[in-house]
Amino acid sequence: MTVRQSCQAFLSASQGVAGQAWEGVGGLLRGHVQLLVPAFAWVEPQFRGEQWRIAQQILTGARQRLAEGIGTSPRDIWDLAVGCRALLVLLEYPSPLRAAGPGGWS
Repeated sequence: MTVRQSCQAFLSASQGVAGQAWEGVGGLLRGHVQLLVPAFAWVEPQFRGEQWRIAQQILTGARQRLAEGIGTSPRDIWDLAVGCRALLVLLEYPSPLRAAGPGGWS
């Protein structure tokens, strides 16, 4: 399952996720975030102005979640899914005039 599919599947079905499944979903999303964060090294220099500030906020939040660990509450997993999707979008569309770089993250 791709990063995009994982985020979309979780965000659309989160109401029906059973108690023990939260831990599995959290692990999957955490793995995606661990892959996406280092990819910013090649794309970050392309950000400018407000886009750079937003990227920094998303990246800072992702790094904090990875450092602190993520709980298994619905809120924790939801936040991780939203952050993961934001990282993916920023990597795929680093600027409106440039195509996404190598990696095929979606």
